[in-house]
Order: sequence, then structure tokens, then C-alpha cells
Amino acid sequence: MPTEWPAAPMPMSFSTMTAIEACPLRWALSKARYAGTWSASGYPDRVYLGTLVGQGVHGVLERVVALIAQMGGAVGDPSVTVQALRRLGGISALLEKQLERIAERASLNPRVAASGRNVREELQQRRPAMRMDVQLLLSRLRGNTGRTGHKDSEPYAVGTQSATTTRSVASGANVEVPLRGRGDHWKGVADLIVVDEGGVEILDYKTGARKPAHALQVQLYSRLFEEDEGANPRRYAVRALRLIYRDGEVAVPVPSGEERTALAAELDRRAMGAQEQVTSAPPSARPSAESCVFCNVKQLCSAYWTSAVIGEVAAFGAGALVDVELRVHERRAEALWSATVLQAADRVPGAKVFVRCGQEHSHLSNQLAHASRVRILGASWLEPGDDAEPAMLGLTRVSEVFIVE
Repeated sequence: MPTEWPAAPMPMSFSTMTAIEACPLRWALSKARYAGTWSASGYPDRVYLGTLVGQGVHGVLERVVALIAQMGGAVGDPSVTVQALRRLGGISALLEKQLERIAERASLNPRVAASGRNVREELQQRRPAMRMDVQLLLSRLRGNTGRTGHKDSEPYAVGTQSATTTRSVASGANVEVPLRGRGDHWKGVADLIVVDEGGVEILDYKTGARKPAHALQVQLYSRLFEEDEGANPRRYAVRALRLIYRDGEVAVPVPSGEERTALAAELDRRAMGAQEQVTSAPPSARPSAESCVFCNVKQLCSAYWTSAVIGEVAAFGAGALVDVELRVHERRAEALWSATVLQAADRVPGAKVFVRCGQEHSHLSNQLAHASRVRILGASWLEPGDDAEPAMLGLTRVSEVFIVE
């Protein structure tokens, strides 16, 4: 458990607010300090390949758009995009550098080191799909500008400055703009803010699935931009908001008048509520299938380890993978252990099982050798078992074993 709980966040980002609302304990456990685990703040992340892929695509996109802004070209103009890509060595070279940085960072994660996973190899296998995602997202930046007197297909005019080098936005494209609300209650980072004679458009890239909360997030950015005297000293008005996805784009209405007042009040109410929810130590847990399925710290959360929640997570979308809590008994073979179920999906407490570790996963077998009670994430049932023969639980490269003290 943590050696130090985190303080309530101030200022707050939209992602932090929604994370706390989903489960205050999950957020607190993820942000706390664990002196016996590593020196960094927060619990080491569980590495999901999809998350790393999204980081890689987003990072490459940022580099390309930032260079176009510095060149004074036009975001979405194919010829300018080609020039920028040539200067940067091409999408493949950009991806290679980005993936190397991600893999290097992952190698410092104790959970990756313990798993024996080759994150570099896993990412390389996804490079062709990532390249396509970058191309699609770059193409989405062209068109539907919504500017008076301009054709819809005309790309944005881009100035020579970007928010990576200056706090105040300049005419043209501004990349990765940090924003702060009045009174320092809110903060955020807008992926792209375009300034022209017609006003301001704020765009946010999303590499994952579409979610209703994304629209509220970009509407919050519009509020922060209009309040932020550092980023917006000329008091530009926001005229358009857009979400850029791999499979298309979504125009988000810009709140005005009573809508803006109501939105500000609603967001502030939610932010204050989120701060209050993490003032106790530990905060309350809110186990649910949606919150727990990809939870980074569920092995630490006693509320999760109930048969009902574990069963819901298994059915929610974890595929063939299950989480189980076991009492380990004895080694039956080099990579085979006998155990009793304490909690698991589709298994009653007290059921006898065998646990099999592949030869390439000897680190997991070593952990079982030094434990009497364990929580295992990402296992799979190899054989269903019956009254005469225990079920067989298999551990793979994505499985994790945690000793319960």
C-alpha cells in the first residue's frame, strides 16, 4: 500500500476530474508514492499495447504539425506536409524514434521489467497500422474550417510561431498550447489552436474510440482559452471546436451566453466534488466493470476482489483473460502448481485449480514459489475442469502475479 497519499489536485485537468469521478480510490492509488517499489511518483503503470500505440501516433502528429507551424506553411496542405515530413525523415523514421523513446521509458517500469515482455518488438509489429493512423489524422486537418469567405477545402494559414516556444498564441497554428483558467482552478493542453482573421478554432486529436466526454473536454478548452490572459492576451473569441479521430471528425458546438454560464457552473461543481472525494485517506472505491477492466491498481484494491465485480469485468470486454486470487499449495512439476480459488470469475471459492507457467515465463513461476496467496491479472482458463479434474489456469506474457502479504 502507499507510503504517502496524494494531495487533492489543484488546478485540475478534465482527465483528472473524470478519473476521480469514476473511482476516487483508483486515482489516489495511481498517484500515491510507493517508496518500496520505486523512486518515481505514482504506482507503475500496467503496460497496455494500445495505450503505447496511441502515444506513438500522437507524438508523431505533434512533431509534424509543430514543424509545419515553424515553417510558416499551411496545416493540411499536402505539399507543405510532404516538405515537413522530408525534413523530419519521413513517417517511418519519426515512428522509429518515437517508439524507441516509448520503449526506453517502458523499460524503466518495474512491472515491465518483471514481466519479461519485449515492448520494442510488440510496438514494431504495430508500426504499419500506426503509420496509417498518422496519415489519416494528418489528412483530417484539411477541410471544414468554417471560416467566412473561405472554401471548405482550403487549409489553415499557419504563422511562424507555435505554442511550443511561446506562451501567447500567434496568428496561424499553435501546437500543444497549455491553458489555465481564471483563479487557477482548471488547466489543460490544447493539441492545436488555429488563429486567423475570423477568430480561433481549437482542435483535439483522439487516437482511441469516440466518447461523449470528448466534446465536453474541448468545450472546457474554449472556456480556458478565453479566460487565459497569458495564452490569449488579445482576447480572441473561439468560433469553432473540432475533434479529430482516425475514422472522421466531429464538430462540437461552441457554448455561448447562458450555455457558457451553465457549462462553467457545472464543470466547477464537478471539480469541487472531485477534490472533496480524494481528501480522505484512503478515498472511497467505486468498483464497476467499466472502471476496473483496465484499472492500473486493482491488485491493491480489496473492494475489487469480490466475485461479482470480477465476473462483470470478465464479461465486460477483457476477452479470454481473467483475474484470479488464489491460495498456492505446492509445485507439481517444473511449471505446474496446485492452488485453491479465493476469488475468480466463473469459479466458486474453494475450487481446486492447476496453474501452468510457460517455460518462457519462469519469472512468474519464481513468484509462485515464494507465495502462499496471490492475485493474478491477465490469466486464461486453458481447460475448464470438472468434478473429477481441476481446471487449468494458464499464465502468459501479459499475466502479472502479485503476492498478497
